[in-house]
Amino acid sequence: GSTSWDYTESGRSADGVSELTSIVGKGHGFDTVKPLKLFKKIVQLWCPPRGLVLDPYAGSGTTGHAVLELNQEAGAERRFILIEQGSPATGDKYARSLTWQRLHNVITGHRPGPDGKLKDSAEPVPGGFEFRMLTRQIDAKTVLSMKKDELVDVVITSHWDMGRRGSTNLI
Repeated sequence: GSTSWDYTESGRSADGVSELTSIVGKGHGFDTVKPLKLFKKIVQLWCPPRGLVLDPYAGSGTTGHAVLELNQEAGAERRFILIEQGSPATGDKYARSLTWQRLHNVITGHRPGPDGKLKDSAEPVPGGFEFRMLTRQIDAKTVLSMKKDELVDVVITSHWDMGRRGSTNLI
């Protein structure tokens, strides 16, 4: 019962990179971006219209972007939890600089202009999100072994630092 999609239906990595560049600008340095078309298909197939999508390896935020667009297109009410630690060993914290920026720009309609400054040049996608900074590192093996309810409880109730949350991190 497997299905294969042609790249015109599911996109290619190069499409994902182009999409991200158009949303956050050049120089993001992320070359393994998944195509939005693919993630929209996957979310649509596996998550009910009022469901919750969990992505423990959020990368550039394609999953959140897909959920926001599907909600707009189909009047759905899906929610998402994205977890991304970047690569702290190299000082790369792209959860804050890239994942957050992508979702913010999708929701607000901001896009980088030729001068690199953000302009209201795209149609805003309704929705919102909260950025939360985890106070402890989550072990990947532990995350993958948890049941959905356990994982949601752990992330939502015990890992964010409410004191460090500022208004610039919320939409």
